[in-house]
Amino acid sequence: MAKIFNRVKVSTATTGTGNITLGNAFVGYQTFAEGGALNGETVRYVIEDGNNWEIGEGSYSTTGPTLTRTVLESSNSDAAISLTGSARVFSAFAVEDIPTPVGDDPTFNSVTSTTSVDAATYGDGTDSVPASAVLQGTAKAWVSFTGTTTTAIEKSYNVASLTDNGTGDTAVNYTSSMSDAVYSVTAVSDLSVGSNNNVAPVNYENRSVSSSRLQTVNAAASSQDHEYISAVIHGDLA
Repeated sequence: MAKIFNRVKVSTATTGTGNITLGNAFVGYQTFAEGGALNGETVRYVIEDGNNWEIGEGSYSTTGPTLTRTVLESSNSDAAISLTGSARVFSAFAVEDIPTPVGDDPTFNSVTSTTSVDAATYGDGTDSVPASAVLQGTAKAWVSFTGTTTTAIEKSYNVASLTDNGTGDTAVNYTSSMSDAVYSVTAVSDLSVGSNNNVAPVNYENRSVSSSRLQTVNAAASSQDHEYISAVIHGDLA
């Protein structure tokens, strides 16, 4: 990747389309060397010469100093512009230097587990984390819902709906099915906001590829609707 330097802008007396001999820095700016460019480094440059302009990258040499020209874009149909001897050369970002953001909503089913995920330190520092470990260790569904008065989803992932089977008995229905009925369900609930017995365990049973059933109870082990319930499902999607 070409390097960019802060507040570098210099003159050049070079003419034509060849390599540039770099001149003095403009007032308030610095030379490439003063900005930190090292001999042989590839640097990003912009040239302005009247109404003509050129964006590219080149190899910086401390001898001269000079700068080669590999054009990315220019006012001359993306070819090198012919310099008049009074151009300005400066360091600036090009669109190629800006990383493309990763999507906010990746889909598990679109990931192919064929490589490993890079890790700076894992185990003894010489191994990498298999992509399969990342996929298998990631929640395949989760939900937060209210269980009193009206059973309703607050937030969720891969949960299509809830089925209210009666007091303290709710089925969580998945959008995308699990591969089989052997998977992990971790759930916890808030019995009643403002009470002294807020966090309570949640039992689960009747797991299927398309849903799991959660049951909430009170201190006497009798079925009771809890105010908030959260569940996380780990396993393999179909």
